Amino acid sequence: MVALDPNTWTNDDVRSVRTGHEYLLGSPDELNPGPLFIGYDPHRVASQVNLKKESMAYGQGNIAGYRQRAWLVWWALKELWMSGEIGLELGAAGVKTPWCLSTDSQTGRRSYYPKEKPEEDREVVQGHLRVSVEDLSIFQPGTFRAIFAAHVMEHIPGNPLLHFMAVLQRLQPGGVFVGIMPDQDYFDVLASDYTHKHAFRSQQYLREIIHPACAEIPAKVEEFTTFDTGFAYFWAVRRA
Repeated sequence: MVALDPNTWTNDDVRSVRTGHEYLLGSPDELNPGPLFIGYDPHRVASQVNLKKESMAYGQGNIAGYRQRAWLVWWALKELWMSGEIGLELGAAGVKTPWCLSTDSQTGRRSYYPKEKPEEDREVVQGHLRVSVEDLSIFQPGTFRAIFAAHVMEHIPGNPLLHFMAVLQRLQPGGVFVGIMPDQDYFDVLASDYTHKHAFRSQQYLREIIHPACAEIPAKVEEFTTFDTGFAYFWAVRRA
């Protein structure tokens, strides 16, 4: 497969802060989010900002969802808006993160959800490329400044350690992998979604997946946390 060069993706649909930072910052200047972004603490999003709840597909009151979204967008702005580079979002399911190439294994196909609906009545997943974490060979190693995977890694069949390592390999030196996983400490992850293939407790994932991956592909854990919403854990792992 021919590897793709992200420098060719220069259209406004990718290089734009309009594709997600409203979740984080309310209604900022579309071209210059700096005044609101600088000094922002994504860990306190629920109490810090008047989030646009009507923008979330999950409905009013989904504080866990708002926090997760805001945390991802904060990292995207931190790593990409300031550098002018393009990131990669895996499993985006049509939800755009600013300055990221949007990919999903279902791009251009009918969504898996809601499973109660016949497939022909489900929406077509939007995005730039149909790509699965199972095969990232379309991208050269060392391509991206930042890669994002929100509730993605638990859906990928096969060896979760190898998948994590494959993502790290696509990072530039100094690049960061930002991800979110549902927390088995709080609920039955496998029973909650028929497309889930893996379930890990937070410290188990850190011990069995993240630390071994960082030993193989030199990287360090810059952040690992479980928010008090009791739903998921978050990581930011930076390649050496």
